[in-house]
Amino acid sequence: MKKKSLNIILVKFAVISIILLTAMPGYASSTAFQSGIGAYSRHEYIIAEHYFRKALLTDPNNTSIRYYLAITLVKNNKAGEAREEYQAIIDLNPY
Repeated sequence: MKKKSLNIILVKFAVISIILLTAMPGYASSTAFQSGIGAYSRHEYIIAEHYFRKALLTDPNNTSIRYYLAITLVKNNKAGEAREEYQAIIDLNPY
């Protein structure tokens, strides 16, 4: 009987978790963004780039993510891609 109750609780928890994660896409980008900042601060620029790109997938208009991606791209010797990110920031905030 206790096992059945535990299974019901676990299923309810899983359903609620899925609903919350799909209802809050910004949370996923926020987690990836924070992981990217952590990697950047440890000078792990390739890993940071991965996380910033992942964060952009769920929040492409976030200029903070784009800025950190741009400075990370510079560290990874990808100046052309960094320039594109800087331009995207300007395009998103023209004033």
